[in-house]
Amino acid sequence: MDNFLKFFTCQVCQEIYSDERKPYVAPCGHSICLGCCASLTDNKCPTCRVALPSARERNFSVDLLNAALSVEGVTEREREKIAERVLAKFRQESTVIALFVKNLKGATMCFDIRPSATVRKLKEMVKGREGIEIAHQRLIYAGKQLDDNDKTLRDYGIQKNDTVHLVLRLRGG
Repeated sequence: MDNFLKFFTCQVCQEIYSDERKPYVAPCGHSICLGCCASLTDNKCPTCRVALPSARERNFSVDLLNAALSVEGVTEREREKIAERVLAKFRQESTVIALFVKNLKGATMCFDIRPSATVRKLKEMVKGREGIEIAHQRLIYAGKQLDDNDKTLRDYGIQKNDTVHLVLRLRGG
């Protein structure tokens, strides 16, 4: 059982994750609880020393992991497989990628963003950095305009180090 519990244990305080001790999975794949993450003075992963983005709560289902722990009649190996699948899915959803946005003048901006973020979130980030209103932005990827609906970057096939082109909507009357 010890092997199985390592998936649900903070690597700093060695406490099992719970609703009060929520996990934070860093882009490097190591996990620590949010409390320990907030107390890090150098903002680096305590296991591999990779720089961490700001600690913010993730969409991580502690209930699902607790359910996996409490299933009766399941072998330790089966529990480990469940834990590996759940954590792999979570890591995939919480991984931050570098995404480049290039304007018509040729200037390129780099944004750290999750593939599960919406196009609107990316436009908000562009607005925050460049001051361009969301309504005036058109983002183009692979020759297609990205819609402001609830589609995610992953839905458009956008991956790490890809470039999205920013053009401005023409104002006219």
